[in-house]
Amino acid sequence: MIGIDTNILVRYLTKDDDKQSTEVLNFLNQYSGKESSIYINNIVLTEIIWVLESAYEYSKQEISKAMKLILQTPEFAFESHATIVKVLYEYEQATGVDFADILISYTNTDKECYATYSLDRKAIASGYFRNLQDVE
Repeated sequence: MIGIDTNILVRYLTKDDDKQSTEVLNFLNQYSGKESSIYINNIVLTEIIWVLESAYEYSKQEISKAMKLILQTPEFAFESHATIVKVLYEYEQATGVDFADILISYTNTDKECYATYSLDRKAIASGYFRNLQDVE
């Protein structure tokens, strides 16, 4: 198994640089048919969404489509595929909360945390976090 960084996924998804996109596709094709041979960690998934939103101005619908492509690629392996699928579903439905906040909440829940605290008003308002200032 190998790991890949965000910039590899950016070229894979956007194909915005012909030379680099070709290099990426040639590299990834070496693992074609080798299930779960390319590891993508949660940080990379969070970064790819941020890059697609901020640098490429992808809509939430376009991001969801790109993420589903990644999640359905048999050669790709993840920290927790089931968690990412749930987080993506929540991200598609939610307003006012970003993918990273939902992922933080779900990851902590997976690790049996009964609550996740924050000082971020937006994150608290989303319902995924509790307000640290409410702790007595």
